[in-house]
Amino acid sequence: MATLDELVASGALIKIRVNLSLPDVERRALCVLPPVRNWILKVLPTLTSFEADDISPLLQARALFKMFISGEALSEGLMFRLMNPMESDIYELKSADLRFFGWFYRPAIFIAVAADTMERVHSVDGLSSGYRNAVSSARDEIDLDPPKYIEGASASHVFSF
Repeated sequence: MATLDELVASGALIKIRVNLSLPDVERRALCVLPPVRNWILKVLPTLTSFEADDISPLLQARALFKMFISGEALSEGLMFRLMNPMESDIYELKSADLRFFGWFYRPAIFIAVAADTMERVHSVDGLSSGYRNAVSSARDEIDLDPPKYIEGASASHVFSF
């Protein structure tokens, strides 16, 4: 088994970093699997907003990551949700156009396994449940010190700092 820091050092997980201005500090950690980082680097910059008046998905991701990492309050339903079945303890971080699927390893530590656009998730049958299953499988397979995730915790617990 490995610690989160060991998995980040080995490259099995990538910690997302954002530029924070004082008085903001890192209050939460956001880690992604390498395929999510590749999606962020290669696909995300090519995306356009579903609604013409919205900021670009790239700027949406930056804003969501900054809000999450700095510990700002996120609006339940609009910016995150606990996926059904809730007993799976799998979350979706959201912006208008983006979805990041993962779980909370510890309070305030989110690990994202998959990313996609809102449009694809809502238009392709079974895609959302497929991502939920992918998160569950990745969580089972990752060589992370137990417990691997927070079971049955409320949103106020996992988003705490």
